[in-house]
This record gives sequence, structure tokens and C-alpha cells, in this order.
Amino acid sequence: MGLWFGTPCSSWSRVRHDLPDGGGPRSSAFLMGKPGLTPADARRVDLGNRTLGVSIRLIKRAIALHIPTVLENPSTSMMWMVPKLEKVVSKGESSVIDYCQFGKP
Repeated sequence: MGLWFGTPCSSWSRVRHDLPDGGGPRSSAFLMGKPGLTPADARRVDLGNRTLGVSIRLIKRAIALHIPTVLENPSTSMMWMVPKLEKVVSKGESSVIDYCQFGKP
């Protein structure tokens, strides 16, 4: 038995972040969301923050109960830089899986 979290990465992805033009709803300086976001980006950031918060709370509970847990997100995701998540992740093991090794794009 175990838990697998597929926390949405739509606002955590580096694809739109730290661009020279300052685009994207997050940055290294504003991991939880930049000020003055458009309504659409504010919704994405809020969803990302809330789902990450729930994931962290449930992962902590799973650790306390000795339940194996996986948190799936791209290795380049800004999510991994969030201090609360870094603290939780440091208590376990981590792996980076590149799907191209399985013949996937």
C-alpha cells in the first residue's frame, strides 16, 4: 500500500518562469506567486499553492504512519524549491526518472 501524488505542475513549471522579460506567475524570488498577477495566473498559482499544501500535509501524515509515498513532478519544477517541501523531501529518498529511457518522448 502507498500514496502517489500527481500535484499539478501548471503554475510550477519553469517553462514560463525566470524569462528575460519577467514572464510567468512565479520566480525564484516569488516562489508562491508574483505580485500583480492576471486573474488567470492568480487562479493557477492559487491552485498550485493549495494542492502543494495539501500534498505536503498528507505526505507528512504518511511519513508518520510509515506509508510509502511518491510525489510526481518534473525535476525542474519550481515546486522543489519551496522550503516546506524541501524539508519533507529531505526525510526520504528521491529519484529522477527520464521517460526517454523507456522510449517515451
